[in-house]
Amino acid sequence: MTGSAWQGCISRMNSRYAAVAALPRGLEQLIPSGRLRPTYAKSRDMDEAAETIAMRNISPVRYCRSCGGRLARDNTGEQCAPCRAKSDQAALHPPEVPAGFWDTEQMRDALASWHMGRVIHAYRHHPFQDRPLSQETVAAWLGITQAQLSRIEHGPPIRDLDRLIYWATLLRIPAASLWFDLPGAPRRWDDRPAAQETRAGRDHPAATVAMAALPASPRANSSNPSADALTMEAFRAADRQIGGGHLYASVVRYLQADLGPRLFGTISDDTGPQLFCAAAGLTDMAGWMAHDGGQDVLARQHFDRAMHLSELGGDRQLGAHVRTSLSHLQHHLGEPQEAIRFARDGQRGLGDRRGNPELAARLLAMEARGRAALGESAECARILIDAEKMLGHELIEAPSPWVSRFDEASLASEAARCLRQLGDLQAARRQAERVVALRSEERARSRAFGQLTLATILVEQGELDTACAVGYQAVDGTRAVGSFLVIQQLYDVRRLLEPHRSVRAVAEFLAYLREGIRGRAWLSQWPSADPGCQTVGGDERTQVFMPSFETQAPTWQHLAEGNAKQARKRVAADVIVRDEGGRLLLVDPNYKPDWDLPGGMAEANEPPRQAASRELKEELGLEVPIGRLLCVDWVSPHGPWDDSLMFIFDCGELDTRQISRLRLLDDELAAFRFFTKEDASALLRPYVWRRVEVALDALRTGQARYLEDGHTVGGGPNPHDERPAGPRS
Repeated sequence: MTGSAWQGCISRMNSRYAAVAALPRGLEQLIPSGRLRPTYAKSRDMDEAAETIAMRNISPVRYCRSCGGRLARDNTGEQCAPCRAKSDQAALHPPEVPAGFWDTEQMRDALASWHMGRVIHAYRHHPFQDRPLSQETVAAWLGITQAQLSRIEHGPPIRDLDRLIYWATLLRIPAASLWFDLPGAPRRWDDRPAAQETRAGRDHPAATVAMAALPASPRANSSNPSADALTMEAFRAADRQIGGGHLYASVVRYLQADLGPRLFGTISDDTGPQLFCAAAGLTDMAGWMAHDGGQDVLARQHFDRAMHLSELGGDRQLGAHVRTSLSHLQHHLGEPQEAIRFARDGQRGLGDRRGNPELAARLLAMEARGRAALGESAECARILIDAEKMLGHELIEAPSPWVSRFDEASLASEAARCLRQLGDLQAARRQAERVVALRSEERARSRAFGQLTLATILVEQGELDTACAVGYQAVDGTRAVGSFLVIQQLYDVRRLLEPHRSVRAVAEFLAYLREGIRGRAWLSQWPSADPGCQTVGGDERTQVFMPSFETQAPTWQHLAEGNAKQARKRVAADVIVRDEGGRLLLVDPNYKPDWDLPGGMAEANEPPRQAASRELKEELGLEVPIGRLLCVDWVSPHGPWDDSLMFIFDCGELDTRQISRLRLLDDELAAFRFFTKEDASALLRPYVWRRVEVALDALRTGQARYLEDGHTVGGGPNPHDERPAGPRS
């Protein structure tokens, strides 16, 4: 008998024994006495034997579904203790996989995409697995939540090298198959898959964290200027998504460890002026990253050095580009006259504007900002029109590879700043809306700048609800962006909204914004032994200013240590959704046998209401307000899981139009359907149905309830509602 047939036989036996054992004890009186004479050992009819055992009040024999061994009488599960221990261990760690596991077409394509989420998805659905692994199981291996893994699989590529290394090591991915180096296992060129060889110029160790899907290029060694340009482009692509705070150290390390020895003769190099151009371009980039991290003194030093290096390289476009950087910095520091001077110097240095119309338009935009700051509205408008016309011209010479692009969205962003400063809010709003429309989610930081500028304008126009809606988008879109400037603009929006806190929508957004800022403050911290300060040129220090209530005083260190040691609880948030007939919406997860309520696990520091809203949108495309709390259920530890808190919220009724728009958007779900309460009670696990019953009762009475493992605790009158009468005087 095969293993599967044996397990099926055991399962049928267990079912029969359980059914017979449930019969009333007096049933033996209705059975002829002759039926009780044969013993179980001599009976050939399994059903009769089971009945005989039950009638004699003997506990039915049950067997482990994994190994077939006899289960102990007090074991109410389906596995013996050794098999259950193996299952628990498998739930905690990835299994050993054969050598050919990584050589399937699907896995090779996933690895070639340089997207860890796609690699994990291919891992979960690999033919080696008896059935696809659930996101919940793999997320537990990786130390994240199911919701986080879903975003990793379906979102943009992860750039955090520490996480990539940890996950690759945990899953035992061969070093030769990866697009980054594992510690102690550097890859040789001949170890790399063919799909990755075309990206050679981008594979510098300092830039692996920044790698994006760039166009294919010929192989280049580290002393080739084209390799420097490709490395810079990789840094630039990552900077647009995650901010300069994450990348500054890598760029400086590349300058010191790679360009420095070639620039100053430690390594022979005959590339001449191009090497100075590479150093100038990367030094200018380091200045922008320092500025994005709030280090303006350091940024100015980088920009000054970049200007001198560009002169040695003889690249006119690069020299003009560096002057736009200096002009922008002077605007930020409130020096419009100096900003105009740098912008006009750049225009003269560029010469014929048609050589690089984008760069010419950028220089004009910098001058326009200065005119707006000085209140020269007519001159500002004229210059902005010239800049717009310039963008329509075609290049008449090759653009410098060290100069970043300046497109319609960039000009709209600068125009919005100018028009807002001049008081033309309606025109400024149109330009900010244009930025948001033109910038994709891949350009997270510049899109956020447009959104926050738009939110600021909307507040000034009195459209508070719309401003908060745009603000939510900006907060959600910048969770992984390490940018001091983004956080600074978030504070500006909060400052403008504070006087309107009495408006409910504003109060809710301010609470959300405060938690959002706290949750990402670490992203913009500058690497330094003294938090908030950065040593620049000896004893000179520049302060990263943060509001006092957001900074952690040294005297609070013991609180931070205590917070790190305290227990953490898993949190999930489900919702009660009904149709107009009162039926309940249930979902059918692929990774467990029973139906469930819509919802899911909360991410770290994510409010339960927000988790419920996010799960509905990610799984079913449903966007509805999350209503009041119905119940909270504390679930005790079970299997490999620690205890958890389960929240259930009311999400009201859906009309026919809303129901028709429901879609399965997550491969974790097989189906969704509306059921009557009677059907739902049969489809849900018993303890989940107990929780749902209490939630439905709370929906009727208007009183939220607290449960422990699905059972009401502390029911009845509240002993603290009435105070005992005091002594009579």
